[in-house]
Order: sequence, then C-alpha cells, then structure tokens
Amino acid sequence: MKARIITALIGAPILLLLVFLGGIPFTVLIGILVIIGTLEYGRMIRHKNHQFMTAAVLISQMIMLITRYLQWNSWASIGLMTAFILIFMQAIICYPKIELTDIGLNFFAVIYIGWTLPHLIAMIHWPQGTLIVLYLFLAIWSSDSGAYFIGRFLGKHPLAPQLSPKKTIEGALGGIITTVVVLEIVNCIIKLFQWQEIILIGVVLSIIGQLGDLVESMVKRFLDVKDSGNILPGHGGILDRFDSLIMTAPFIYYVIAVFILLDIHI
Repeated sequence: MKARIITALIGAPILLLLVFLGGIPFTVLIGILVIIGTLEYGRMIRHKNHQFMTAAVLISQMIMLITRYLQWNSWASIGLMTAFILIFMQAIICYPKIELTDIGLNFFAVIYIGWTLPHLIAMIHWPQGTLIVLYLFLAIWSSDSGAYFIGRFLGKHPLAPQLSPKKTIEGALGGIITTVVVLEIVNCIIKLFQWQEIILIGVVLSIIGQLGDLVESMVKRFLDVKDSGNILPGHGGILDRFDSLIMTAPFIYYVIAVFILLDIHI
C-alpha cells in the first residue's frame, strides 16, 4: 500500500500539470500511455503464445493520435483503415504463422488502447475542455481509491468473483460515493456544473470506470497474467492504472458531444 500511495502522490501532480498545459505536452503524455500500454498488451498476448504485430498496431495508433491532435474529423477511420491494411498485410506475409485469433487480438489492441485514449485529446480542445478532463481524472482516481480502501476494510460480498476476487459490492458502492463527494467539493470551487448534475456525473463515471476495471481483469484472465506490467510501483502497469480511463474517455466524449449537438446544458 505504501508504494501505491507514493506513486500516486508523485504521479498525480505531474499528470494534472500536463492536463492544464494541454496542447503538445498533453498529446505527448497520451502518446506515451498508448505506446507503453500497447507494449504491455503485446507482452501479455505473447505470454499466451499469440503473435503480436507491434509495428502495425503502433503505426496505426500513432496515426490516430496525430490526426486527432490535428483535429481531423476522420481521425478514427484513418487509423482503423491503416490498422486494417497493415495487420492483414503482415498476416499474409507471415502466413500460416499468424492465425485468425492473432489478427483479432491485434485489432483489439488498436480499439482498446489506440482508439479510446485519443478522445482525451479531442475533449481538451473543447470550451472548458481542460476542466472536463480534470473532472474525469478526479472521478477515476476517487472512484478507484474509494473502491480500493473501502473494499479493503469493509468489503464482504464479492462483486465479480470469477474476474476479480478482491473486488466487493461494498467497495464498488464506496467508489461511487467517494467520487460524488470529491467532485462536489471540487465543483464548489470551480462551479462548472450544478450540484444535481455532479451526482449524476459522479455515479455514471464511477460505474463505467469500474466496468473498465473489470474489462481489463477479463483480458488478463483470458491471457493468464496477473498484471499488465510493473512500471508503476504498487499499481502494476499502465493498463492496470488507466483501465478505468480507457472505458470512460470515449463514453464521456460522446455523451457530451450529443448534448452539444442537441444544445442541451449538461
């Protein structure tokens, strides 16, 4: 637990600084997360004796990042088209070494890591985008921390024993409550939303974030690994630490995009 707390105390201020800097520094941060997360994923699927097409996956992900930073509307389609071509090209060249399962696992990496996280770059360009990304990070951190500590001390009823035996219903509820409380406190200072809206935002983000945590647990179970990596002491790898963000980033992006399109105040 000590290593977990120290890592959070060092990493959180650096990440928040990059959020407020935005632009190239924030894009570079997301690029680093995508690259390290992809390499972690590649290590995991190789552990299960699957083939990982590192160059093809990384090139398509970098194209999505760059075109997203340049605010091209078709950024996702361009990246997915690149992945489609490069992955199948390598599969044909290496046939029959690369099987259909390998192709699917490589496409999953493009979607799971390369498509999800660049939505943060899109959000930070919106009016009040920096604050929206700030709220998102605070929601994820408070949800993870609340679920971890409350589950550790008060948890009795398993939430998803087949996927993550240590997660409990009490921890999940604690994560939701902690998220709402933290966001309400922050919102009293920033005043970006109404207090009723914060309750809805906090509950939904916490639930989606915990779903993302379970998704990553499912991936690790399938690939028979305990952690995605060990780059973050007390937390594991990048995918272990940012699994909630992977799920919530595109979710909140499209929810807000719909409200903007319909001219509805959130």
